[in-house]
Parts: sequence; C-alpha cells; structure tokens
Amino acid sequence: MKRNVYVLIGVLTILLMVLNACGAATVAPTEVPKVETPQPQAPTATTAAPAAKPLAGQKLTVLLEDAPWHHEIEKTAPAWADKMGIQLVMDYLPEVQEREKMNLDLTTGTGLYDVFLTDEMYIAKVAKLGALEPLDPYVKRDSLDLTDFPPLGLQTLTHDGGLYGIPWRTAMNMLFYRKDLTDKYGIKIPTSYDELMTAAVAVQEKLRADGVTDVYGMTARGLRGEGLNMWIVGSSVLPAWGAKWFDANGKVKVNSPEFVAAADYYATLLKKAGPPNSAAMSWDDCSKFFEAGKAVFYIDSAIQLSLMKDRGSDVAKNSEAAPIPTGPLGTHHSGLYVPAYVMAKNSKVKDAAWEFIKFATSYDQMLMDAVQGDNFEIGRASVVKSAEFANRFPYPSLNEAQVATMAWAREERPMVVDWPQMGDSVGAAVQAVIAGDKTAQEALDQAQQELAP
Repeated sequence: MKRNVYVLIGVLTILLMVLNACGAATVAPTEVPKVETPQPQAPTATTAAPAAKPLAGQKLTVLLEDAPWHHEIEKTAPAWADKMGIQLVMDYLPEVQEREKMNLDLTTGTGLYDVFLTDEMYIAKVAKLGALEPLDPYVKRDSLDLTDFPPLGLQTLTHDGGLYGIPWRTAMNMLFYRKDLTDKYGIKIPTSYDELMTAAVAVQEKLRADGVTDVYGMTARGLRGEGLNMWIVGSSVLPAWGAKWFDANGKVKVNSPEFVAAADYYATLLKKAGPPNSAAMSWDDCSKFFEAGKAVFYIDSAIQLSLMKDRGSDVAKNSEAAPIPTGPLGTHHSGLYVPAYVMAKNSKVKDAAWEFIKFATSYDQMLMDAVQGDNFEIGRASVVKSAEFANRFPYPSLNEAQVATMAWAREERPMVVDWPQMGDSVGAAVQAVIAGDKTAQEALDQAQQELAP
C-alpha cells in the first residue's frame, strides 16, 4: 500500500508540472521571451552583426592643395574612413609647396603619400617616370562610369594609352564684362579677338571722354610664369593663332610667325586698353582690379567671376560672362585646367587609395564640394547641370558659358616634362613685350635660344 501511495504521489507531481507549464504559456504573457515578438526596425544584438570593414588596419595618406574648396571633404572623409576601417591622414599645403612636395615624393620614391590631388601639367612628367599607378584596371574592375567627366579632360590625363587621373575640377577661360558700361556706351559684346580689341579700346576712349581716367578697357594676366600669364596666353591666345610649340621634327619652336603674331596681339591689347602696370599683374591682381570696377573686360577662368558674385559687390552684380572669343582661325580655345586625383605607383595600400579616389570624385562628394565648398568649376557635368548647382550659383550667363565651354574645352599647353621651363621662358618673353621692353620677335627669339640653343 505504501508503494501505491508513492506511485500516486509521483503521478500527481508530474500532473502538476504539466499544468504549471501550460499555465505559464497562457496566463503569463509578460514572461514571453522578447525573441518571440521581433521588431524588424530594431534588431537585437544577436541578430545585427556589425558591418565588415573591408580595409581594416590600412593607413592611407593623401596630399591636397590648401585651397578653400579642397577642405569640404574633411567633413565627410572621417565617416567614410571609419566605414572602410582605414586610418586616413590628409595633409594640406599651399599650391607651390604642394606641387614641390608631390614632385619630390614621386620622383625620389620616398612614398610619403598614396594619393595626390594635383595639376594635370605635372602628371605627364611623373607618369613618364613610372611613378604613377595606371587607373584603367581599377576602372574596368569596378565598371566605373566616366562619361560624366569631360572627354577631353580624360584625354588630358591619359598618357601612352593609360589613364592616370580622375578629374575633380575643370577650369576654363571665359570673357567677363561690365554689362552696365557696355550697355551705357553701346558696346557690342565681342565674339572674336579682333572685336575684343575694338571694343576694349572704344569703351576706354568713351570713358576718357566722360572724364573717367581710372577705369580701363581690359585686364588680363601679364606676370610671367607657366601657370600665370601662360595660363591665358598658352591656353587661349597662342592656339587661337594656330601656334605650335614643336616643329615637324619634334623640336621646340617658339618664335614662329604664329607665336609672334599671338604674343604681339596680347601685348598690344593690354598696352592700348589695359592699366600701365599690366606686365606685372598676376591673376589675383587682375581679379581684384576688375572687382574694384577698374576694367570693363577681363579674361580668366570662370571661378573668378563666381567668387566675385558670391561676395555680392555692385561690380559683380553688373558683370556677365561669355565664351572665350575666337581667333584668326575662327576657333574657340578656353584651355582646360584639370586637377585630378592620382595614385602613387609605390603605394602599399592601392585598394584603399582607389576607394578614396572613387569616394572623392563621386557625385555626392563633388556636389557637396561645389554647393557647400563654393567650387563653381567642379568636374562632373551632371553636377554643373543639377538644380542644386543652379540654386547655389544663380548666375545664368556664367552657367550657360560654363556648360557650353565644357563641350569643347581642352588643355593646349604642351604636357611635357620640360613644360615648367618652356612656360616660364615664353612667359618672360610675353611679359617683356607687354612692358614695351622688346618686340614680340625679339623676345621670342631670345626664348627660342634659351630653350633650343
């Protein structure tokens, strides 16, 4: 009987356990585990693994020019680097020092930097030295669409069949003019260099007749230098006259009739319609001179007028832009300055370098560089044509000239290793002609002797 009691107790115990379990599931809903009522927008720690950082542990160094529009990327780069797992270092140096350090780093192979944002005129030199990484394999691997960049800009960055840079900026020369004064004096907006000469001289004479002695018909760079007066003369004036830097045998030839005629025209324009110190004026001098209301016409890159308009001066409000005038050949030559991102050949973190170049030249980043970084000369055509760009830069004539010029703009200074010496020598010759120290023939004969003794 005792054994039967034990059996009965055991059965009752099991029954109570079953009943308690059923009761927990039906009458105690607050004890239901959280995983049984998932929240899709807020996954638990066990269901949301941290995102992989594909380039974790790699250190990437980048060198950029210390210009205002190059700093916008500092706001977005840290988050990008964290996402990739990269330790990112970005150094900034003034233009001249940046170029010098890039040249030193790449030509000596010290390997301080993996990525550079630099002037296209120096890419040819270091590419020929084998110091740059060709980017074609990376573009092909990632199926990167480059059709948004000016084709002639990509061509400028291509050497011996290899693409060495992705454009970030596209600077092109245009003609700026004081519409209030051209309207007042009935001056037709020039479409050719002959018309520019006539208009600049005529408006200056009309100003003098009205007793205005401190406003001139024209201003443009006169100071010597491969990136100073040669940006205007080498990019826009010489090619408009059909001047070629090399003869049929590939020898330097800078005193040809076309060179002489182009240099003589430019010097005559500034002597007849420019300020007395034109020969010593840099791009900064000319920009300030025009914004101060001291000139009616001005040739330089588009960003000069956009910055003036951003500052909102009365002169800027009354100033407009037009495509660069045509020369004797009837063709436009605006030049095409294409600073681009390039990769060092000896970089130890090439995948990280390439990912940074893609990030820095992406639509979103370049739109931000333009709209928030004040860079009117951004390199993507889709950004220039966007509503955000038009809202940020509500300057119709400038925008229209920019879009029109991007279709045919090209770099026309010779992209050769010896360009700095060639540009400076011819720049000195042009400056001497503007100053009245020599004739165009004399000055260019001297330059020819210096470059090809």
